[in-house]
Amino acid sequence: MSIVVRPRGAKFELRVKHSLLPKIFTATFEFEADARNYGEQLEALLSRGVVPAELAAKRDRGTTMTLGRLIADYQSAVSVSTLDVSILDMLMGINELGVVRVDDATRYKWAEDWVKSMKLVKNLAPGTIRKRVGAVARLLDWHLKRQAADGQQPLANPLRLLPKNYSAYNDHERTILDGHEEKRAKVDQSRDRRLREGEDEAIRAALRGEKRDDRQRPLALPEGDAMLDLYSLIVNTGLRLREAYSLRPADVRLPLRTIHIGASKTGAARDVPILPAIYDMLERRLAAASPNTPIFPWWDGDKEQLKRVTAKLSAAFATAFKYAGCEGLTEHDLRHEATCRWVTMRTPDGGWMFRSEECMKITGHENFTMFMRYLSLRGSDLADRLWT
Repeated sequence: MSIVVRPRGAKFELRVKHSLLPKIFTATFEFEADARNYGEQLEALLSRGVVPAELAAKRDRGTTMTLGRLIADYQSAVSVSTLDVSILDMLMGINELGVVRVDDATRYKWAEDWVKSMKLVKNLAPGTIRKRVGAVARLLDWHLKRQAADGQQPLANPLRLLPKNYSAYNDHERTILDGHEEKRAKVDQSRDRRLREGEDEAIRAALRGEKRDDRQRPLALPEGDAMLDLYSLIVNTGLRLREAYSLRPADVRLPLRTIHIGASKTGAARDVPILPAIYDMLERRLAAASPNTPIFPWWDGDKEQLKRVTAKLSAAFATAFKYAGCEGLTEHDLRHEATCRWVTMRTPDGGWMFRSEECMKITGHENFTMFMRYLSLRGSDLADRLWT
């Protein structure tokens, strides 16, 4: 096997020669690191006898359009969800799929090989594989529908034909990975961490700057008061972190007692009820905020900074939870907590406040399966229904 990366003008050319390939494969990349990264991926696949469909297929027919070009066209023509945009940009940005021909990507063999490479080369978790497959499947759905509209005979979307449990590692794949100390067959991790007794009070005390008896000094987080308000907002609504810190005054509709989420992770808008516990805090935040800026201080409206701000606040919450003694708690677990609170909320006469469908509208879950992953009910929550 021979892999060569060499300059070609302002770009870099990758050349791969292997006995399994019908001819020498070449591809051009903007950056040398991307060319070498793609070459390493191919080497890993070919060493296991896996030939990606885009390399095995003959190049003498069909279109030369790449998935990279198709992704750009797709995002220009369609209102793609925030999650799909981030996935497709990542896949195109590292040239994992950007150089794949669309003709090859509409073949079932390519779909199988891609999933296999995500397991054996990338060693991704099943949930991550499903997210990537879902994003690319929606891209190909759009492309094939356009072909049908142009009078062409549309092909079946190969990613829609993958078998059930395609993202799970099978016995053969586990055997292959057993020989790699740094890799293992991954399974979906279901989190059911919620706030335990006393943890809410401990977190609030830490964010207020109160010193624990067993510590020499209190927690010193910058803008701790704002962190406390953000914590209260998330745990009482179930908003995602980015949805919460990016709220603008116009989104908080106190007369209607709702918070409007216009651009969620899935792209669907929703309205979240405001509980009495956070009404005064939101009123105070609105009074101090400028009309066109978020009500929290960390984000200035620049979309390029969203990932940085999210990472910063996630780390800050992790620090606060550790100081408060909340072992294993993450910021996203607060969304689990809030989801369970909405489901178990009571009316004044002791009845159940909301149906599951109504709770899904509040939390912004698109389907019941995903909603159930966040519904971490305690046995005591269920036992209460027998005694009321």
